[in-house]
Amino acid sequence: MVPLAGAGSDRYGRRVFLVVAPVLAAAGIAVLPGASLLAAVPSLGLLAAVVGVSRLVEGAGSAMAAPATLACWPTAPRATGCDGAG
Repeated sequence: MVPLAGAGSDRYGRRVFLVVAPVLAAAGIAVLPGASLLAAVPSLGLLAAVVGVSRLVEGAGSAMAAPATLACWPTAPRATGCDGAG
């Protein structure tokens, strides 16, 4: 996921990924109580599936944020477009 997010942030701009990544991670966290909403007493399989999907979505959001934020690290912010001026 990180190489795809890095290439995408270079192509489409880091600002897009800096906004989408936390939203995706928050969506993964919001999915977590889904097992209790689907059934009063969820089965172990359903619980494992919902937690697994939730953690995958949250991890994808976190992985998308890493390359976009690390690109803002150099000492010359104008070279990366992360100075907020553009």
